This record gives sequence, structure tokens and C-alpha cells, in this order.
Amino acid sequence: PPFIEDAVRYLIAADDKERYDNLYILPLYPEYSKLTSGICLSRAHISLKNYNGVANIQEIRSFHNFEPYLKCLAKRITSTELDIRTSHVLFSAHSIPQIIVDEGDIYSAQVSEQARLIATLAGVANYSIAYQSKMGRGKWLSPSLKDELKRLSEVGIRNVIICPLSFIADNIETLIEIDESALAYAHVLGLNVVRTASLNDSDDFADALGGLLNGAHSEYS
Repeated sequence: PPFIEDAVRYLIAADDKERYDNLYILPLYPEYSKLTSGICLSRAHISLKNYNGVANIQEIRSFHNFEPYLKCLAKRITSTELDIRTSHVLFSAHSIPQIIVDEGDIYSAQVSEQARLIATLAGVANYSIAYQSKMGRGKWLSPSLKDELKRLSEVGIRNVIICPLSFIADNIETLIEIDESALAYAHVLGLNVVRTASLNDSDDFADALGGLLNGAHSEYS
């Protein structure tokens, strides 16, 4: 909490005191999927359908290619104790069912574009993408994080920087699934692995979001 509906109820309750010219709906998922940002935006619009206090409502569907945000992640990569010239960067993203992508969801395409842009900004020569956090049965986006770590060890890679590009803040996927499970598995494989720091409430990320909302939003809405 607070959930989307709670925030809208608060907005409506405060309507008599404050009225806004603009309302921006910004899901904090960098890449768009109908399973993540799509659901959030739908819930927000449903909650707002009877609210007339804002003249202009805009949504920002994704910001996976917004350069100030990408620079935040590139900085985290170059700030690890491993030398990027002798390391492989493994971008890890939350997986989604393959059938969703087959139906036209743009999530995996945006993940690929985002990884390429970050690698360019950070000066990374070697990188790959893996997916984590599969739930339930059925085929999900692959390779899995552990499968990709195993592949890297088998081709002679020794230094790996894991960058969880679809998680802006520390949570169970970073603190447990990566830091405890994946890193322990990597060490068994003989890999020297570190994870980039999450953005969390850092000043540069806050500035990036500010730029996204203040004048630079039109391309992303």
C-alpha cells in the first residue's frame, strides 16, 4: 500500500482543496508489458473515470530508452569493482510468458533495446540478456538467469556483472533471487560475479524521473 485506487481516492478527497492542471500516470516499470504497466494504467483510468478535477491526464507507458535513466544504470555498471574491459555484463529482466510476446507484447523488444543502449553508454563490449522470476507452468522468456550463468562458465567467462535492468528498486528479485540464489550458484560454477547497485531513491534517478515528467515526457506518453 497505498494501491492505485487508494491514491485516486486521496486525490478525489483533496479535490476541494487542490486542483491540478495536469496528472501524469507513471508506472515504475521501465519497459512496457500489458501484464505490468498495462494493468497499472488500466486500473488508474478505471479509478479516474468519475474524477473531473484534472484538465489533462497523460500516461507515460515506458521509459526504457530515456537517456538520463539509462545513464544511471550505465554508471552503476562502471562503478562495480570489476573492470568492464575484462567482464561480461549480464542484463537480467523479469520474465513473462512466451505466449504474451507471441501475441505482440513489446516487452522483450524493449528489454533488448534497453540493454543495447546501456551497453553503448557504459562502453561494454560483451553482454547478454537473461530472464528471472518465472512463475507457474508454461514457457516463459528464456534463457533463465541460472542457465545463462552456466553457459557463460562453459565458454570460459570468469568475471560477470549482473545488471537487473527491469527492477528499479531492491526487492525480493534482487535481494534474494539474485544476491542469495544466483550469486551462490555462480560461485559454485567458478564465476566471479557482482551485482550492480539498484537505483532505489538515488539522486541521479530522481533527477532522471524529474526530467521525464518535466518537459521530456511527450516522446514517452
